[in-house]
Amino acid sequence: MKRQILRQFHVFKTRNWDPVPADALQLQQSIKPYLSELWWLNFWQPKDPLGGHLDFYDVSPGGNRRVNTGAGWGAAHTAYWDHRPMYDIIMQTITA
Repeated sequence: MKRQILRQFHVFKTRNWDPVPADALQLQQSIKPYLSELWWLNFWQPKDPLGGHLDFYDVSPGGNRRVNTGAGWGAAHTAYWDHRPMYDIIMQTITA
């Protein structure tokens, strides 16, 4: 039961890293997944000290997009906003 409580602690778009054994007590899901159909794109680059490839969260297929804004370490975190190819990818995804 404790494992199931901990699994629900971070429920938004997280992957299930701890499958419940078949013989475990199953609790009724009390949190409704209202946002489960929400798609997610993650843009990241190696020189971004705060961003990165998302492994813990369940992003959309192809949702982890590595980009190169040309900005140096540290400045790369805010350089996404001036990176035109990122907006092109977003528009292609929305209109697909």
